[in-house]
Amino acid sequence: MNTTTKSPVRAGQFIALAAISLTALPMSAQAQTAAPQKRYEISFDETAMGLSHGTLFSGNEYAGVGGGVTFTVNSKGDHNQLLIFDTDESGTRDDDLENPFIGGNLKGVRGLGNALIIAENTIDNNGDGLVDRPDDEARGGTIGVVFGNDRVASVGFNLYDTPENDDSDVSIVFKDSTGKSVTWRAPELIAHGSNVAFGNHFGNEFNGIKAKDLDLANIQSIDFNIESGAVDSLHYCEVVPEPTSIALLGIGFAGMLFRRKRA
Repeated sequence: MNTTTKSPVRAGQFIALAAISLTALPMSAQAQTAAPQKRYEISFDETAMGLSHGTLFSGNEYAGVGGGVTFTVNSKGDHNQLLIFDTDESGTRDDDLENPFIGGNLKGVRGLGNALIIAENTIDNNGDGLVDRPDDEARGGTIGVVFGNDRVASVGFNLYDTPENDDSDVSIVFKDSTGKSVTWRAPELIAHGSNVAFGNHFGNEFNGIKAKDLDLANIQSIDFNIESGAVDSLHYCEVVPEPTSIALLGIGFAGMLFRRKRA
């Protein structure tokens, strides 16, 4: 009687079988392996940061958050410096940045806390490390945001007191890790948000700006080109790749082959 001896499948062969079974899945199934998202928010109010009205902001304060977030500045004024402005303060040098705002979708909202501005001055006469009378640069400039990973799928933010009219030379530039960019001006911003309106002492919140809707691979950086005003409540979601049940099914199939080979 002739017998056939089957050699056991070794670990390397099993891994190869698993890989083959996964690649044999339809592309639509493989694409579903990166669905969950993790949300991060930067409010400029985080207690651990020690930020308060008049704090000079280096731009590296959030370098350890969500893969790293850094901020840059390019001022059209005399001071290339970012600064914290507490919108809950009253009697400041810039009452257009004090809440409650008189228009926009944040009209009447209180307790918005700190925001980020381009400093018009950096005077600290009493030497306490804080700018005495924080004010935003009237000529504006660019506040840049750079994300430390290429998995950012969507972003949101608040804009206060900018732009000051629909024809303003304000723009927001979104760029992905390939270098492709998309520019939104005031009309695009108005069209995107709910109850958005611009004007002096107006505040607006924008949510759910997705890379795929911008036709970008991801959102790697944002440039806020503003005339004056402030940026606040930056939040973003990054895709967290993880196996789905479909991918695990492929591994399970390979495991069945492994058991059959050993039989």
